[in-house]
Amino acid sequence: MSIFGMKSDVIRHTWILYYLLVIFFSFIGDMTILIASIKYKAFRLHNFIIAVMQHIAVCDMAVCTFWVFPRLISLIADQWVLGEQFCQIQPYMMYYFGTACLLLTCAMAVSKLSILKFPIRSRYLTPEKSHQVCAVVWAVSWNVPITFLDGVDVCFDLRTYSCDFISPNTTSSLLISTVLNLVIPNVLVVTSTSLIVMHLLKARRAARRSNGKERWQGLITTIDSQQQLSC
Repeated sequence: MSIFGMKSDVIRHTWILYYLLVIFFSFIGDMTILIASIKYKAFRLHNFIIAVMQHIAVCDMAVCTFWVFPRLISLIADQWVLGEQFCQIQPYMMYYFGTACLLLTCAMAVSKLSILKFPIRSRYLTPEKSHQVCAVVWAVSWNVPITFLDGVDVCFDLRTYSCDFISPNTTSSLLISTVLNLVIPNVLVVTSTSLIVMHLLKARRAARRSNGKERWQGLITTIDSQQQLSC
């Protein structure tokens, strides 16, 4: 039994409302992406990027199912009511899908940069290749739950209103997992995004030098094609 918990009903109800909104908008947004991209082919993006977006949408719904939904139910009941078995598997699924979502986002950012920098070679980035890359990400994401298979206990924590790992020996595992699955992917995402912005600004300046007669987005491919052909 924990001494922690929300003493104020106002705060608890605020969190309940917040998680309800998160679940509602996440599922609506993710289902819209999947239906629009698979059934209606509505996105005019590179096929590689679209495939990664589909994987992210599926992963985001899984995060809501194993991360947000249990907390919402626990906040409403002010205790764990989803059963002991679900409590035992919830933190494994929570960390797995959370890691997968972050790594998939990293893969999308890096692939966007690659397509911009090497537009000629991007024709090799087919949807099949995208699914293969995402399959590797799904497999690699198991490294976090696996580190907690031995020597850990799982219990409901009223500080987070979620079941989580409880063990004095998880410090080193958490440190390694944080570096591999949080720090490095975030650095890659920030770096890739910064380079993409710089690339777009370069194309925009080229468009301005042509007195705006050419679309600056279209000049990106031209600039990089000339650079690749000159190599």
